[in-house]
Amino acid sequence: MKKFQCPNCPITLKFDPTKYQDKIVTCPKCQKSAPFAQFKEVEEAIDEGSTEMPNAIEKGKMYKPGQLQFLQNSDNLPWLSESKTISLERGENIMGRNTLPIKDDFMSRAHAIIEVVFKKDSTFVHYLRDNKSRNKTFHNNTPLEEGDIIKLNPNDIIKLGHTTCEFITS
Repeated sequence: MKKFQCPNCPITLKFDPTKYQDKIVTCPKCQKSAPFAQFKEVEEAIDEGSTEMPNAIEKGKMYKPGQLQFLQNSDNLPWLSESKTISLERGENIMGRNTLPIKDDFMSRAHAIIEVVFKKDSTFVHYLRDNKSRNKTFHNNTPLEEGDIIKLNPNDIIKLGHTTCEFITS
């Protein structure tokens, strides 16, 4: 048995590749069908309690979860007098007016989700998706459609309602 990622959503499924090579597979999460050849094999993640670190630090890899830095915007958010930064944690981070130190009536209670994944090589990957918000989630000024999952890179700009933040790493 090996793990494979659906080509249409972030779910990971276990398959015996010898039994599915010439078949069409339907994902149990997104309900979309695709030839098995489109499913990509994924590495297994390290146990979340692991403190194992790689021998050499590679440029561009994130060895700590990222942060969101909320940007000042006096036109839309006069209450934000200085930049605020929040740290993301492993797993799903719900971004919304009920979970963030932000008072933005155009932001849904659970507007978007940033999933922080700890990988086998002791690095973190961050994925952004809209959570069926009324006013959409924007990634670098592009609105996310239902089902879109975006891998975040340092300095990406995320807009939730009238609130703008930058994804940063340390």
